[in-house]
Amino acid sequence: HEIDVQHKTLFAMCKQMCTFAQTGAYENELNDLIHDFLGYLSYHNCFEETLMRILDYPNREAHIKEHHLLTQKLRGLLRPHDETYNLISESKYLFMETLAEHVSGDDLELGRFLKDTIPAEVNPRDYMFSAVS
Repeated sequence: HEIDVQHKTLFAMCKQMCTFAQTGAYENELNDLIHDFLGYLSYHNCFEETLMRILDYPNREAHIKEHHLLTQKLRGLLRPHDETYNLISESKYLFMETLAEHVSGDDLELGRFLKDTIPAEVNPRDYMFSAVS
């Protein structure tokens, strides 16, 4: 449930960026939203990676590699581009499509593992803290 809530937050942030872009946002304003998104994505990835480590998730290394690739792609939006580059259309595709692909693939597999490993009545956040103490 905790990870689902985080995914919903990430998609809500994507939707906000797309809406903001369609209203004629300036690129520097969109850059601020991208930075906010990347900050939350970092928190989310760290949360998942900590659970994977604690629970010895068998596909951990590949999943972490996907996190790094996803973050790298999205950070690419912030680098300087020439005048033909359309940040608004590029960001809409990259955020929604790339995130949806990751969540429906790697994260779905992780979710199944967590569901089988963590008791239903336990919040993963509580499990993390009890597992490290």
